[in-house]
Amino acid sequence: MARGDSAHRELFSFQKSELGKGENPMRRYRDFENATIPEQFVEKNRIAARNEKLRLYTPLIVLIVLNIVGWILAGDRNFISVHNFVNIMYQMSVPLVVATGITFVIMIGSTDLSLEGVIGFAAAMTSLLVTNTKNSNDFGFLALVLVLVAGALMGLLVGVTHVYLKISSFIATYAFCQVFMGVAVLQYKGIPAAIKWDVFSWIAACRPLGIPLVTWLAFGFFMIGVYILHFTAFGRGVYAIGYSEPVALSAGINVKRTKILCFMISAIAASFAGILIMVRLKQGTASSGEDQLFPAITALVVGGASVAGGKGGMGQTLLGVLITTEIANLLTIMAVNPYYKQAINAIIIIVAVSLSINRTKRTIAV
Repeated sequence: MARGDSAHRELFSFQKSELGKGENPMRRYRDFENATIPEQFVEKNRIAARNEKLRLYTPLIVLIVLNIVGWILAGDRNFISVHNFVNIMYQMSVPLVVATGITFVIMIGSTDLSLEGVIGFAAAMTSLLVTNTKNSNDFGFLALVLVLVAGALMGLLVGVTHVYLKISSFIATYAFCQVFMGVAVLQYKGIPAAIKWDVFSWIAACRPLGIPLVTWLAFGFFMIGVYILHFTAFGRGVYAIGYSEPVALSAGINVKRTKILCFMISAIAASFAGILIMVRLKQGTASSGEDQLFPAITALVVGGASVAGGKGGMGQTLLGVLITTEIANLLTIMAVNPYYKQAINAIIIIVAVSLSINRTKRTIAV
């Protein structure tokens, strides 16, 4: 009899005799390496299931605890209030859009450091295409379409460079970030244009149901991301690539095209974020995207996404953005020194990434 068949039968016999009793098999076999193959297999599955539950429920628990702690620490400064809730919704608008886009890239196990450059480029381009103080352009809503198309092309360039030239996503996207920021400065030749388009002023002032229109637009973009990732074949391909690229290839998924599309979606999201920033600032500069990338990545890992890919989703992204925004809001209410805020954010990144690493990988001896 083949050893594999014997191990297979032993596995089911072991599961029936031991797991049916509700016992933990590793209480009897504390040394994983000395356990039999079926015992190792069952233990690995048990640990994986436990870690998956922790990944899914921990962010929600953190959010609840954060609100309780915020209510206690903020005292009479109204951390738990309708006004502050609306303020948090407004603050999380741009981070939510950026995080929605980069979720696709993180899910395939890559990273995208070009986002701040894309945001700066989109902001500068928007300010020069709508009514402004620097030229006579007045493309109206067509300008917004052109900016999103430009973002898609930038994502295409980044994706092709990474996929076909086989340059690591970290290096390729960092290099393109510098290129895009340089081109953004060249657009306005060192003198930024101030936006005079009345539509942006209307969007900034409009508050349906008491919530800023910018927030509604951000959540609308987020819902598009939810549909693409969770209800399309493309989204299932993204999960498959993040889980195992060889398996995705064997399943007939066009891995190269899927990866490139992920970078395009990320860049489109960054371009849309640049437009929303213009609604607030009314002036487009290359630095408009500063400090937008790492808060988004922090939100993803805090929400339960794995930097190695394959784990996460839009629900976790939303929770992560909400948690990081509430932390920033609480620190502001408590008048914490801005330098301390940066240190706290750095600690959050380290802790969140360390929790996302799988430390239970053990090879089953054969």
